[in-house]
Amino acid sequence: MRTFLMALVACCAMTAIGQVTITSTERLLLPAGKHWTAPRFSPDGQSIFLTTSGYRGIWQFRPVTGALQEITDEPGAGYGFSVSADGTRLAYRRTSFGATVFDRTQEIIDLDLRTLDAVTLARGRDLSVPTYHANGVLYQEMEANDLAKAAGAATARPVVMGVDGTGIALLLDGKRHSLDPFGNGHYIWPALSPDGTQLVAYEMARGTFVCDLNGRVTAELGRRDGPVWMRSGKWLVYMDDRDDGHALVSSDLYCVSPDGFSTVRLTDTSDLELEPDCSPTENVIVCSTLNGEVLLLRYAEVGE
Repeated sequence: MRTFLMALVACCAMTAIGQVTITSTERLLLPAGKHWTAPRFSPDGQSIFLTTSGYRGIWQFRPVTGALQEITDEPGAGYGFSVSADGTRLAYRRTSFGATVFDRTQEIIDLDLRTLDAVTLARGRDLSVPTYHANGVLYQEMEANDLAKAAGAATARPVVMGVDGTGIALLLDGKRHSLDPFGNGHYIWPALSPDGTQLVAYEMARGTFVCDLNGRVTAELGRRDGPVWMRSGKWLVYMDDRDDGHALVSSDLYCVSPDGFSTVRLTDTSDLELEPDCSPTENVIVCSTLNGEVLLLRYAEVGE
């Protein structure tokens, strides 16, 4: 009887969340000759930022007008950049080399998207990728006083600052914390939920998981690559990419509820959809494809 009741509760949890349906698919009209990859929405939802193979360069695409603007063509700039909440500024990490690959210099660049004027905020051999917060740009190597000043009010929204040597770097209550939910874990793809109360990340030996801001794991979801939150917070979108040991042979998009009870397949095509990101303002998913195109997938959350 107890087993039956537990199954019934699980079934109710699965059906209560509803479903997700793709309603339309659009290919962005981008210039040929470049392999576009890693598309991301700006926080205001008005732009999509793109890079190319090897994370070379950053471009800004405006879906409403179809306008494409090159921000920078620097190698590696497209990895881990950040856009301000109002969509007017962009921070990225610039890397340059001397006579050998061991002679490396990295810089944190803060750039005005309206004028393309740029300011160098930090310089060193090894710097983390930057992220925006209430009062400015944050990066992990900042001195505690500078970090507190940039963080602003202790009650401001938490910020994921990436991963560090011991776990997931999180700015919480105006202070920097390092979360290691599994103990000696190796983490990638950390992302804060839309309501700021949960994290999703991927641990290399265990797969995707959801935890609270204290690092308490609430769900282990297994191999679900590149997880990102839908704007409702009710689903995580991810890619189910498969290879033959040498090359990618398939990849489709799915979504899963944060508790792991419900999974929905979103695509079933020959495009090999990769690297999804969800708009924070509309029911839209953007993703790249294996051949370097970019797709916009509009969806509806139904049956709730």
